[in-house]
Amino acid sequence: MFGVPIRKSLLIRRPPIVVLTTYVMLMFLGAACGGESAESTESPTPTSTTTTLALSAADYIAAVSESVAGISTAKFTMVDEKESGELFYGMTFKDMEATIQDPNSLDIIIRALNPALGFVEVRMVRVGDQAAMKLSDDAPWASIPVDEIPFNFTGLKTVFTVLPTIIRDLVMVGREEVQGSQTMSVRGVITSEDLTPLVTSADAGHEVAVTFWISETDFALKQLKIVGRLFDGDDPETVRFLVIEDIDVPVTIELPEVAS
Repeated sequence: MFGVPIRKSLLIRRPPIVVLTTYVMLMFLGAACGGESAESTESPTPTSTTTTLALSAADYIAAVSESVAGISTAKFTMVDEKESGELFYGMTFKDMEATIQDPNSLDIIIRALNPALGFVEVRMVRVGDQAAMKLSDDAPWASIPVDEIPFNFTGLKTVFTVLPTIIRDLVMVGREEVQGSQTMSVRGVITSEDLTPLVTSADAGHEVAVTFWISETDFALKQLKIVGRLFDGDDPETVRFLVIEDIDVPVTIELPEVAS
């Protein structure tokens, strides 16, 4: 206008690189803050507040009581661990196998040491109100009263029905894997007469400590240990150990023909 040219570089200057960098950073931070603000307005994802409460010893006993009540068949093995129990028909009791079928059938094999004959197997079978026994493999079957069978495993349900009300001094012992299942062992005290439905000729007046191995998944009874006297002739530290298997596996128990 006055004859002096004006260069554009004097009117429009490039912003310094520091200014550009600062501007970009501010824009980035603003976007980030805006995103966080938007996210913070959303409702948080709910988390489960359900807590699995630990079962007490009494809870386990109540649960196993119901479990045993539903057994239709089972196989039992029992061992006198110290062989310190009262003599069985004048013989040293070793071990026993028994199969039960609800409501009142059982087949028992008892292994014992006879002072004169050595190792023998005594077999007893009960079906309903009839029973038979033979004192060795090659002996004939003979009829016997059902109350002469010393171990009545069909009476297990009777014992467990009242177990929650008769057992005392319950304690949790610990976890252990038994028969491929995780179990909780629980120990308590009962009297020998409490077990008479199971051990028919048990003598009264003795306290026994009983340990139960109970499945943590279905509360099935896996093992049972009885420490103390069931009979007057037992050693005070007698230990009888029972294993329960093949629960509800179909079986057929029939009364054998007896000698006339």
